[in-house]
Amino acid sequence: MADLLREIKAKWNPEPLPPRGTFDGQTVLVTGGTSGLGLATAKHFASLGAAKVIITYRNKPRAETARQQIEAAARAAGSEQVVIEMMELDLTRYSSCISFVDELVRRTNGIDIAILNAGTFNPEFVMSPEGWEETIQTNTLCTSLIAILLIKWMKAIRQNRQSPASLVIVSSGRHLTPDISQWPEWEKRDGGILLHFKDPSNWPSGGGPDAMYATSKLLLMYAFEEICKLAVDEKGEPQVILKSVCPGICNTDLQRTLKKRSLVARMAIPILMSIVGKSPELGGRYLLDAALAGPEKHGRFIRFYLTDEEFRV
Repeated sequence: MADLLREIKAKWNPEPLPPRGTFDGQTVLVTGGTSGLGLATAKHFASLGAAKVIITYRNKPRAETARQQIEAAARAAGSEQVVIEMMELDLTRYSSCISFVDELVRRTNGIDIAILNAGTFNPEFVMSPEGWEETIQTNTLCTSLIAILLIKWMKAIRQNRQSPASLVIVSSGRHLTPDISQWPEWEKRDGGILLHFKDPSNWPSGGGPDAMYATSKLLLMYAFEEICKLAVDEKGEPQVILKSVCPGICNTDLQRTLKKRSLVARMAIPILMSIVGKSPELGGRYLLDAALAGPEKHGRFIRFYLTDEEFRV
């Protein structure tokens, strides 16, 4: 109940924005920056002084519309000089992830902040082009691959910076909900958790319509713990500061597929959002906070609605 009350408070007593100029001169990457939380976060960076904001897309016309919206937000804030770039990225294909990072390295001298926000929400089984369940492919496997590739590059150019760059993975508190009691059995029987969920008949029937989304975020958090180890030097000091963050309940189009296929969802989701659902603009503020968090937060899951004691339980 305490976490729900904090969610309601966050909607009606929102997190303040950082001061203007906080990101002066910085280059920022926001994956999934064409809509929802990603678009709102890109607008914030552009309005608060970033020199360049790079957004990723799968649909170029949609990206062009987003670029215009980000530029308009920046102009309204007096940040006309910001450059908005668009880069293609398909998180259902490993080759796209590799090509994207290669192109990013070629086009820039480095990035100060990376927000890995892009994700998907499928209420039923979809096979990815790589042969894995698509939610896991997008939210876990390809997001992890992007993080690993970025860290290798960002760590290599650390000596060119006064302080470490920041990489933020957008996770979800839903990662705390999957029942993993049967996972050891599935691993023995099916050869691994990924192989288990590759079978459409193993689509999780319990845990609600977002059960696979929650599972993908749990797997992402397992990967996150290991990826964080790649970012430190031989002394254990982070050369890239990695954090995961949950912005809480936000009124975005992530559930659009669910609402299309479920009458109950079409009725219930708007009611829930009217009570606790923050706008993308408000949700994006928590991503900014995570980006600004220093080395003491390296490897941490940042969330406002759970205390450390509640999270450990």
